[in-house]
Amino acid sequence: MTDMHRQAENGLNAPRDNPANEQYQPSNPYYRSKLSTTDHDTIYLTNPLPPSSEIGIDQIPPLEFRELTALIARNFGIHIGQNKVTLLTGRMYPMLKKYNFASHRACIDAIKRDNTGELLSELVNRISTNHTAFYREEAHFRLLMEKVLPDLVEQKRRIGFPDIRIWCAACATGEEAYTIMFCLRKFLGAEYDKWQAGVLATDISAEALRTASKGIYNAARMEPVPMDVRLNCFNQLSPDSFEVKASIRREITFRRLNLVSDAFPFRKPFDIIFCRNVMIYFPRPLRENLMARLRDWLIPGGYLFIGHSESLSGLNDGYSYAAPAIYIRS
Repeated sequence: MTDMHRQAENGLNAPRDNPANEQYQPSNPYYRSKLSTTDHDTIYLTNPLPPSSEIGIDQIPPLEFRELTALIARNFGIHIGQNKVTLLTGRMYPMLKKYNFASHRACIDAIKRDNTGELLSELVNRISTNHTAFYREEAHFRLLMEKVLPDLVEQKRRIGFPDIRIWCAACATGEEAYTIMFCLRKFLGAEYDKWQAGVLATDISAEALRTASKGIYNAARMEPVPMDVRLNCFNQLSPDSFEVKASIRREITFRRLNLVSDAFPFRKPFDIIFCRNVMIYFPRPLRENLMARLRDWLIPGGYLFIGHSESLSGLNDGYSYAAPAIYIRS
């Protein structure tokens, strides 16, 4: 089966030229409806920033800070504490400069008036760090190769259904999604073309998704990648630039998605969901809601991967423990 045929069968043939484009193929089993322009997956607010005096702008006033953080919480589920004033000021500065806003008040008012969602999307891009890496939390990928995929493939062969559906939520700039695909292709080997297999990778940041869809990374980002994977899955463009091969890139559908939206726009459940290092940014009620919704989109016996710093303690209704930070839908 050709790549194009396999993707059409598996619903992975949605347009990829602009991952910020919310268009989708009606025949694509991953999607049920048009995605919102304000979709979100995860926001990181941990990187240190210089004091506001060094970046040439006053800190966000208390009233505007409360209003902005409430807007972020309402749209993205992220609760930003008062101790993040300087950090948020630094993240907002490029947006104020880009749009020539005279103040944070002017920026907030413009976001609220903007019916296109463009400014809200820009806000997400500015406050997102999207920290990720190839083979991050490597133990997960060893278990994927040694336990999860063998069990899943055996089960699928037994019922004569060669279909593997994997969702990488919070994919950031793509390293995690590509790592999953490297493992999937390596495990299936020469039989890969006989399977309807692929990865759906979602994130809120259009900027991060553009990087992910291009699949170009510098030498520093490539350090965790084993040499055999580099040789088989990448083209070296220069001494400091590596590109994921087109045959790999086209097996992944990158799309924007809000993990706190009212409904996930899928048609079929997944065999495996990676949703790692997301819950740590959500308050408990949102974590409970997210875990319940992910469970609804996992097949019975499907696997959920979360971050090693996260826990399903008190949130594991419908899940059974499989390994550290890995759960099976009951």
